[in-house]
Amino acid sequence: MKLGVVIKRERLKKKWRQEDLGNLLGRSQTNISDIENGEIPKFTIVCMLCEIFAISPNELWEEIRDEYT
Repeated sequence: MKLGVVIKRERLKKKWRQEDLGNLLGRSQTNISDIENGEIPKFTIVCMLCEIFAISPNELWEEIRDEYT
């Protein structure tokens, strides 16, 4: 599964808009949209996303690794 798909799924579970997630990360709604549509964020943003969604980096990697290896 692609990283953007996982991020969108987790965001929707919380019933957040892209703008809501962007505000938590200090990013724009457009930046969140770009990430959900395939742009790879910096590692620090990935770590922040894991914390926000209460998932470990290992759990995230297990979900996305087939797309990136």
